[in-house]
Amino acid sequence: MHAATPTLADFAETLSDFKPFHILLALLHFVKEWTQDGLLLIGNAAHCALPAEAVGVSLAAATSILAAQVVTE
Repeated sequence: MHAATPTLADFAETLSDFKPFHILLALLHFVKEWTQDGLLLIGNAAHCALPAEAVGVSLAAATSILAAQVVTE
C-alpha cells in the first residue's frame, strides 16, 4: 500500500481504530433528462460522485465548459 499511495499509507498507519469513521449513506437518483428550459444539471447533480470525493466543483466546471461550447455552436 505504501508504494501505491504513500500519503494514504502514512495516514493509515496512524489509525488505532475506526470509531471516528461513520458510514456515509448516499442515495443515487437517476433522471431521464438532464436539461429543461432554463435548467441544466451539473456537478454532483449530474454525475455519480460521492460527496466525500470532493469533486463536485471540478465536475461542475467541466460540465459548464462543455455546456457553454454546445450552446454557442
